Order: sequence, then C-alpha cells, then structure tokens
Amino acid sequence: MKTIAAEILLTMCLTAALPALSHVEAAAASRGPVDARVEPPAARAPSDVLIEAIVEPDADNRYVEVVIDSGAFFSSSRIELDGERAPRKKEVRFRKLPAGSYKVSVTLVGTDGRRGTAVRYVSLW
Repeated sequence: MKTIAAEILLTMCLTAALPALSHVEAAAASRGPVDARVEPPAARAPSDVLIEAIVEPDADNRYVEVVIDSGAFFSSSRIELDGERAPRKKEVRFRKLPAGSYKVSVTLVGTDGRRGTAVRYVSLW
C-alpha cells in the first residue's frame, strides 16, 4: 500500500513540475523562427495532445512538420504555409494517444530547407 501511495505522490510532483520546466525550455527556444507549445505536458492515457506551432512570418516559409514519437507510437502532420501571409500559430491535435513518453518535434521548412526545430516532451501514463 505504501508503494502505491509513493507512486501517486511522485506522479503528482512530476506533473506539477513539468509545466514549469516546459515553460523554461519554451523561453530558451523562442529565439528562433519556430517555437512550440504542448498541452498537456503530462496526463493519463489515453489522452488528446494539442501542439501549437508558433512561426515567425517570412516570405521563405513553406511548411511546418509536427512529429510525435514514443518509440512504440508515431504520428506526424505537415501543414503548408503561405510565406509571410501565413498565420503565426498553427494547431495540430493528436487524439487518444496511448501511454508513453513522447518527443514532439516541430520543424519549419523554407525555400532553402530546414529553418529551425523546436522540441518538447509529453508524458502519458
């Protein structure tokens, strides 16, 4: 019984700490042409995960690719951009993801290739 209580307490502490760490990582990564926000950073599975790509407007922007990968589960989405006229924010929702630790990559591609990548993490238990 004590082991289960300890696991619940640890899960609660990690869940509380992840948004703060994600915010620090987001602030450090926001200096480039692409940034990302993930909601929720931790949750019970199966869960929907919303990924917001934040792109600096530029005439050379062509598309943004969002990848979510846990090793056991992989999915991706490619969103075309209309250069500097494209909205700054694009959202992708991955529905009912199974339990796992996920790496989320948001990559901006322009006329001359990759312009930048933002990486975030999601934990579903």
